[in-house]
Amino acid sequence: MLSILLLVGGAVLVASLDAEAGAKRTLKLGTILPPDNILSMNAQEFAKKVNERSKGEVEVVVYPNSQLGNERDLTEGLQLGTVEMAEVSGGVMSIFAPRRAYSACRSSSRAGTISTRF
Repeated sequence: MLSILLLVGGAVLVASLDAEAGAKRTLKLGTILPPDNILSMNAQEFAKKVNERSKGEVEVVVYPNSQLGNERDLTEGLQLGTVEMAEVSGGVMSIFAPRRAYSACRSSSRAGTISTRF
């Protein structure tokens, strides 16, 4: 999940730097998770690294605890441009991109984990 966040964040970061060279840019990163969750902590670390590597030209502000809305709100915010980055579950993403929906379930047989494409 973090790798997806980093890829999306990196793309947004490059696009924002190209579009507004020299201007400070603030990006919102929303999540429904509490600040002490590992994914939220990773998002905070990502925000810190972006600030350091951009020398303060790009600031990522993490909004945990559904401050920007639930997962559907965050995904719609991405579409509308009101939120630049979001950490959302695969279930919510499958609503917006059903052809990309995957589910992993535990099998009681010896096969172990089974991945199913919807």
